[in-house]
Amino acid sequence: MTLPSTKAHVDLRLLNGGSMKANTKTIHDGVSDDDEDHMFRLYDWCFYIYQPELRRHVLWDVGMSNDGDAYISSIRDVMKVMSCVGPDKPLAQQLRDSCGVEPETIDTVLFSHAHFDHCRPIRHEFPNAHGFFGPGTEDDCKRKLEPWCTDPGVGHKFDPRFFDRARSTETWSELKGPWVPFGPFDRAMDFFGNGSLWLIQAPGHMQGNLCAAARLADGSWVVLGSDCAHTKPLLDGKYDIAEVTRPDGSKWSLHEYVCAAKETIAKIHSLEVDHGCHIALAHDASWMLKQTAEEKDPVLFGLLGDDFTEDVRERVARDEPF
Repeated sequence: MTLPSTKAHVDLRLLNGGSMKANTKTIHDGVSDDDEDHMFRLYDWCFYIYQPELRRHVLWDVGMSNDGDAYISSIRDVMKVMSCVGPDKPLAQQLRDSCGVEPETIDTVLFSHAHFDHCRPIRHEFPNAHGFFGPGTEDDCKRKLEPWCTDPGVGHKFDPRFFDRARSTETWSELKGPWVPFGPFDRAMDFFGNGSLWLIQAPGHMQGNLCAAARLADGSWVVLGSDCAHTKPLLDGKYDIAEVTRPDGSKWSLHEYVCAAKETIAKIHSLEVDHGCHIALAHDASWMLKQTAEEKDPVLFGLLGDDFTEDVRERVARDEPF
C-alpha cells in the first residue's frame, strides 16, 4: 500500500484562523476535575494552497472571523460561550502580507466540514471563489438550519446562506469524485488531476468530513487533518475520544460518529508512521513549540511565514490569542 507517485506539487502556507477556549474533558477521555488545568486555548489553522502548473489559488478552511454578521445568531451565542476570537489580522490581509495574494485571486475554498470555526459565507471576502464540501454535507445540514430547526438535541445549527437552496447567497457544491484509494483510506479524490492534492473522505467528526494530503516540492506529504483529531495526543493514541455524559444520561462527543472517528484517526496515524506523512491538524499547536532541531519537524515549520514564526514565539508559547 503505497502513496501515489507524481512529480507535481503544491505550495502550502499555514494561516491563522483565530482561537477559542477549550476544555480537555470534552476532548480527552479520562480527564478528571482533579487534573491541574483542563482549560486551554485551542488555535484554529487554515491553509493557502497554490498549484503552480495550473496557477490555482485555493484555501483549505477559513477559520473564524471577528465580523458577527458572518454567523447566524445561535453560532454567535456559542462563540461567546467559547470565548472565540478571530485572528488579529483578517484572513484576506494575511494572504496579501504572507503570500502576496489578493483575495480576489482565490478561486476555490475547500471546507473540511461545515462547523463554524472552519466555514462561513465567503462571497464578500473571496468573491471569485467556489466552495466545496464533502459528500453528504448538504443532506445533513439542511435538516439543521436556523431558524427552522427547533430540535433541542441539535447542538450546531447551520447557515441558510449555504444550505437553504432557495435563500443561498453562496456559490458551492459537493465534491463528486471520482473516488479511489489513498494509502489506508478507501475514498480520495485527485483534486487537480495531477496527484499534488488529494481530498479524502474522513468519516466520524460530522457528515461530509474531509482531510487532505498535499505533496510539496521536496516530495514530502503533508496531511491536513482538520478535526479528525483535535489534539496530537489523540492521534498518537495517548488518549481516547471523550464522551461526556449529560444530566439525562445520554452521551455527547465532539465527534458525531465516534466509532468512525476512531477508525479515521487510526488511518491518519498510519499515514504518519507507515508512510512518513507530516500531520497538520486544524487545532494542534504542539509542534510549533518544539525547541531543539532534533524535536522540530522542518516540513511543518516550513509552512510558517516569518511573521507567523514570531507570533508563535510571542503568543502561542503563552497560550494567547493573536
